[in-house]
Amino acid sequence: MTNLAQYLMSVRRFGTKEKAGEKRFNGQGWKTPPIDFDTEISILKNRYTGKLGRVNAYFDYFSYRFYSTPVELWKRYGWNKDRSPLPTHDPNKHSEIPQEMED
Repeated sequence: MTNLAQYLMSVRRFGTKEKAGEKRFNGQGWKTPPIDFDTEISILKNRYTGKLGRVNAYFDYFSYRFYSTPVELWKRYGWNKDRSPLPTHDPNKHSEIPQEMED
């Protein structure tokens, strides 16, 4: 099946342990750094240009959209005729500044 395809993509969800990271035994630094994103999208085959790559993204369960910034999450496509103002916040709290950093 993959021999017939022009593009081959993979979506991998990061687990709780991967998102938390793993500290070194001596407590200084990270053996595996924590991951803030929810998923990794990989291009495994690109028959037209040959370029392969990976991108990390968040996932919004309400809209079923992958995004890296709130602007991408709230993008309005041509089929959507609603002209109300677009929100700018991240409903999943990924892009908000942590409380301890605001002071």
